[in-house]
Amino acid sequence: MYHLLYTTELACANIATSASVAYGTGSVPVYHGLDTDTKALTYIVCSAENANEDFPESGIWHVKTAIQVVEMVPDLTSGVTTLTDKVFSYFLTGSIETDLSHSVGNYAVYNVTTEDMQRTIQDNQWVNTLMLDVVCALTN
Repeated sequence: MYHLLYTTELACANIATSASVAYGTGSVPVYHGLDTDTKALTYIVCSAENANEDFPESGIWHVKTAIQVVEMVPDLTSGVTTLTDKVFSYFLTGSIETDLSHSVGNYAVYNVTTEDMQRTIQDNQWVNTLMLDVVCALTN
């Protein structure tokens, strides 16, 4: 199961990196997993928190996955797109299953549903979290 969690984190990190580059901020660090202590002011964390097999011996898993974008709280004016907007938009598309499946090898994603979105402010930083249920399997 560890390999499945790691692969899901890596696939999500690849998508988040693409979104960050498209946003045009340059090099925004993208981490996967929760054990990274050294982080910049603005960063993205993709973490697979747990997995449950759809039914025994099926090889199809529901992986609870968090995409967290931490950025400085901007002075918002109408029409401003934030890094969070850009990153989350990459995960909220009709093609996210295909995008995740193709972002790493030996990995198939069948369905992605949004479970929750949260925003908090900590020390003048937005902490935005998108919770997903990723239905996936490791392939040979």
